[in-house]
Amino acid sequence: MSQRVRLLSICIAVCLIIAANSVIFFVLTGNSLESNHNREIESIAHQIQSSVEQSRIGSKLYEDMIGEKLRLASIAAQQALPADVEEVTTDQLVALRDRLQLQGLTLLKRTPDNIVLYKSSNADEVGLSTKGWGNWYKAFQELFDNRDVTMDWGQKLPNYWSGPYEIASADIKRISKWGYYYDGTTNYMLDPYVDDTAWRRYQELTGTQAIIERTLQTYPFLLEVTGINPATFGHEKTFITEKGETLDPLVHRPVFFGSYEIKHTEKDARFIQTAIQTGATVSYQTTYNGKHIQKTFIPVQSQLLDEATPIPDPDLLYKQYAKKSAEVTKNQYYVLNLVSDMDKLDAQLSSQFKTLMIIFAGLTLLSIAILFVIIRLVSNSRDKAVKETSETYAEEVNRMFLNIRGQRHDFLNHVNVIHSFVELEKYEELHQYTKTLVEDIGGLNDLIRIGQPEIAAIIQAKMVTAMNKKIQLIHNIASMERIMTGAKSMDLVRIIGNLIDNAYDEVMELDAELRQVECRGWLEGKHFHFTVINPMRNALTEEEQASLFRAGFTTKTGQNHAGLGLAITQNLIHKHRGTISVDARDKQIEFHVSIPIG
Repeated sequence: MSQRVRLLSICIAVCLIIAANSVIFFVLTGNSLESNHNREIESIAHQIQSSVEQSRIGSKLYEDMIGEKLRLASIAAQQALPADVEEVTTDQLVALRDRLQLQGLTLLKRTPDNIVLYKSSNADEVGLSTKGWGNWYKAFQELFDNRDVTMDWGQKLPNYWSGPYEIASADIKRISKWGYYYDGTTNYMLDPYVDDTAWRRYQELTGTQAIIERTLQTYPFLLEVTGINPATFGHEKTFITEKGETLDPLVHRPVFFGSYEIKHTEKDARFIQTAIQTGATVSYQTTYNGKHIQKTFIPVQSQLLDEATPIPDPDLLYKQYAKKSAEVTKNQYYVLNLVSDMDKLDAQLSSQFKTLMIIFAGLTLLSIAILFVIIRLVSNSRDKAVKETSETYAEEVNRMFLNIRGQRHDFLNHVNVIHSFVELEKYEELHQYTKTLVEDIGGLNDLIRIGQPEIAAIIQAKMVTAMNKKIQLIHNIASMERIMTGAKSMDLVRIIGNLIDNAYDEVMELDAELRQVECRGWLEGKHFHFTVINPMRNALTEEEQASLFRAGFTTKTGQNHAGLGLAITQNLIHKHRGTISVDARDKQIEFHVSIPIG
């Protein structure tokens, strides 16, 4: 009876230990899933930020090209019109509008206290005052006074200025781009303008809305992505035109891009201001239409505000918010809001978690069964044998507990791998991995063992790319403990990835036997060092070497090189108080990065 009690007590103790381990495992897994989700959200935000920045540069260049076209149209119109505005007829303006393929052509005249739209191919514009047009009116005054505009906003060319696309005061259903030309040879300013058809088509193909739509398709758990203007969000101001129509100017819009349908305006406004003031990502979870969602707000430093929203005049936005708007604009921040469906994400992860628990439970039961057999064998032995083998029995029990712990440790490693597949949404690979894990739990994969998992992951990914491109990648990354976490580790991945991609692009223009890239990483003091070395087609001149990190500069051929990779990399390195240097000798180039790990 006593032996049975002891057996029962031991079994209960083992069950309690396993139960405790399961609870700990469940809690740790839950925390890990939430942390991984937040990291993925930040990673997506960085991708959107980079794509939006590239789209912004392309859109700006495209819009400037339209502005240059309007300037040429102004010069052509001026050659065809009398120098005195009183001698110009509406028929002449209409004929020039059609010949130059414009939406309209207007002439502005200066009066003692105003600048008015004096004559136009569009009768609705005639007589409109520009005195309440804020920065536009300032630009008109500078053109009339000095022939040039000094204001740091809009497109400035000799005798010419153009603002961004905007809603027309004469017709609030129309969005146009206007150009303004005055060289002093006439007593009027020329104002040709075009509609937004071509620009809108360009935006649909390559603009931010296309980026958002692709992102939502790629990540089904994302419900909404919004680029928010912190200067005007929650403090929207409508304007009344001279015709009494309500006007919502594009340059003061509270949402730069994306949609804002999942609204919690007051709470969102508080979190937006917190993100701006702290410079950190903030989030909260709530319920919307029965869904458990998370709203994440990420402050993004960009020139988007500088080019899209000028510092408002106090008479355009009410005074109590003008100062705040100016400060936000000066700091060049907008806020990226990502709304994720937590229910959908939990459902995806729950299925994988159940599979893991089944595997874990199976091994636990197997361990208990083995332990029970050992205990029964020992308990059925003679007293003398029990005494002689008591120490061995104790050692076997201890060893079994160590085996159980070892198995649990291995499972945590497997959990990390499976979580990585879930984050990358590689469900087919995940299925194959879990199937192999169930069939042969003792199988191990030969992985690169680097203490910083993000570095290991990017190196492995670039190894695969090198194999596909027939590039020899030589890498030597010293063993190290985790040296960076959070957003800094994600930026480190982008830095390493950009430098290796830059090297790949260069060597792909060489013969196959010369395609070799070498990278090395090590710790020295409180800094992480990383170098990338590769051969080049041609040696760099001093001027080219000095321009390597300038946005838009590239030495590569082809249309797929925007010249932004090294500029973005340098910005990321400076963001973390690091340095990057380049050593180009003959036909070989070496980039050396140093980033503090403290």
